[in-house]
Amino acid sequence: MNEELITEIIKFALKNKTEKIENKELPLINLKNIMNEELITEIIKFALKNKTEKIENKELPFEIGKSYFIRTVTYHLIGKVKKIIGDFIEFEEDTISWVADSGRFSQAINNGVLDEVEPIKVKGGLNYKTFVDYYEWIHSLPRIQK
Repeated sequence: MNEELITEIIKFALKNKTEKIENKELPLINLKNIMNEELITEIIKFALKNKTEKIENKELPFEIGKSYFIRTVTYHLIGKVKKIIGDFIEFEEDTISWVADSGRFSQAINNGVLDEVEPIKVKGGLNYKTFVDYYEWIHSLPRIQK
């Protein structure tokens, strides 16, 4: 099997089985006549694995184990980063707080003083694409509702 055909098959698999690739009609080929089903499966797994690794290896400005105050387009959150999965930052269980009112912003960030906060006991995460800005949280994580 030639390299161009393998490339077209991988592109086809990654494009969610669309019938056109880069404005070219993909010939409908019975792949079983060309190679065995196991090889087809391995090629598709390889293509999808490489695509997934690229997504998970995005360079985001967050360190595992550090806490952050994050402002999104609709609310604020504080939590300790557990891991980054695709577009999501997952926070450790029992470290997240929803900040309903940060109060004076400089006092919140510099001194850890918040006007209204709701601690959350379960693990959770945020899609980093919703972030407006973030700040390292160097204070104790808020664990008392106020």
